[in-house]
Amino acid sequence: MNLSNAGNVVIPSIRALLDLGFEVSQIKATGEFTATKNGNRFSAEDPVALLGLIKLYECRGENWQLSDDDLSELGKRYNLL
Repeated sequence: MNLSNAGNVVIPSIRALLDLGFEVSQIKATGEFTATKNGNRFSAEDPVALLGLIKLYECRGENWQLSDDDLSELGKRYNLL
């Protein structure tokens, strides 16, 4: 299996969000997408990123943020800092 972030995954990402029970909308003025469910609201520039944010929340919950040590280590490892 090989799946890349490209134009052909945008609409399937919306379908996945809807299948997960999210209400999905787009803010016309900014183009930003939002997904809401059970009082939680997620927003991102595109549906693929939106799906990623929701997965981050599913994996890490309310404590999604990392410690400074973890941020530093991973940031350096992947050249993000």
